[in-house]
Amino acid sequence: MDNSKKEIIKLPKKVKIPLVIVVLLVAFVLITKTFLWFTFTPVSLTTMVNFQYGDQNVHTKVSAEDASRIKSILNFKELYSDMPSCGFGTDVSICLDNCVYCPACDGHDIVYYKNLNLYMTLSQEEINELHTILGKYGFHFPCV
Repeated sequence: MDNSKKEIIKLPKKVKIPLVIVVLLVAFVLITKTFLWFTFTPVSLTTMVNFQYGDQNVHTKVSAEDASRIKSILNFKELYSDMPSCGFGTDVSICLDNCVYCPACDGHDIVYYKNLNLYMTLSQEEINELHTILGKYGFHFPCV
């Protein structure tokens, strides 16, 4: 058996303190950079709308202003599981930052969030505004 002790490298105090400071500063910079990147990176507002109904076939990008408004209407809504009979499908849909939302084809105030297979209810004012925005791109409700 080898009874030799492993030597631990002992750094002089003059080296330890600056080394610890450098390591802490690097860690601080990395953590701060990551936090600031996630906090202040602008969210892409690439929003596409699809409307295939009758002889209409719309697949287009919406303006940045409309995308921002649509996002504010749809964000932070309570989601729930249901099976409403309003009629939902990707033929009448909004693709916002890789999330697919399908407004009720019968014009009701329900929106299907396809990514999670859940629904949300909008206020009458919100659904009217959403229909108005989508109307600029050729949508019309009801479309059943």
